[in-house]
Amino acid sequence: FSFNFDGSNDVLKTNDLNDELRNISNLSVSAWIYPTHTGTGDTYYAIVTQWDYSSVQSWGIWLHTDGATDSALHWNGGGSASNAVEDGSKRIAINQWTHVCATKDGTAIKLYVNGSEVVSGTDSASTTHDVNSILRVGSQATSGSDTVFFKGAIDEVGVWNATLSASDVTKIASKPLNLSKASTYATDRTSNLKLWLRAGDKAEPESNTAIARQDF
Repeated sequence: FSFNFDGSNDVLKTNDLNDELRNISNLSVSAWIYPTHTGTGDTYYAIVTQWDYSSVQSWGIWLHTDGATDSALHWNGGGSASNAVEDGSKRIAINQWTHVCATKDGTAIKLYVNGSEVVSGTDSASTTHDVNSILRVGSQATSGSDTVFFKGAIDEVGVWNATLSASDVTKIASKPLNLSKASTYATDRTSNLKLWLRAGDKAEPESNTAIARQDF
């Protein structure tokens, strides 16, 4: 199962992590995505964000088309070019499952696609911002409203207050795994796991058939 996003108003929100992700130097976010957008303009599609572009920014990962159908994985930790890292090779195709991951270790950012590091760069902000932003899956906030909606499916969202190693990411990207088990990782990260949306459980939000459905 996976969460289905229509690209116009679908979003998942949680405020349970607001304090957990403030002012931390180490962060990782992972997801399986199946984008179905058709636009080729300079467009962003939010995957996972804790962000409000109109006020104090925090962090997020997006797809960025920039004139192509295939998308680049994009990280931003503060709203300016000095906080952004992007895979210029646009490796993420529409209508197929791809695993994406971003890790933050102070100012050092690494982006992974299907378990392989595709780009590293620098975020001028050494920690996440001290901002009470709601974590969103499938959108970002702008002027208090949800925007930049993802179109397609998102599954197995994980957020950690730790920097996953390359070996950790390779294991997680091999197939959907139980993120709460130590054997999933090269190094045990279970105590650092702050969010895991399996998109298959019988509890909300996964049991809501309006937003959860069988995989493609």
